[in-house]
Amino acid sequence: MSMLGHERLDPHGDTFTKAATDGSEYPTIADFQEQWDVLASDFQAVLTSKSEDDWNARSTGAHDERSVRDQVSFFAWHEGYHLGALGALRKEMGYPGPAEMVMAVREAGA
Repeated sequence: MSMLGHERLDPHGDTFTKAATDGSEYPTIADFQEQWDVLASDFQAVLTSKSEDDWNARSTGAHDERSVRDQVSFFAWHEGYHLGALGALRKEMGYPGPAEMVMAVREAGA
């Protein structure tokens, strides 16, 4: 969001930059979901507010990105990579992968 010109405060500050604890002071899943919903809505508004010139603006990234569009594309790819890795780990440990989880939620709501 900051790269796109919209600063946001991290609602958790340094909660996750310190050493791990027993988690008793961590936010709840419901809190995370609420914050995710707000962030997703704000992010969608920011994405749709950008002009073609904004997307094509020069921007230098660590992986040879040359425009804001390149950087957003890289971040989306990078997050997808991590989700795939987590999915592979879940499957290896006998848990359902992300696609199976999405399908289960869809079936439950049908």
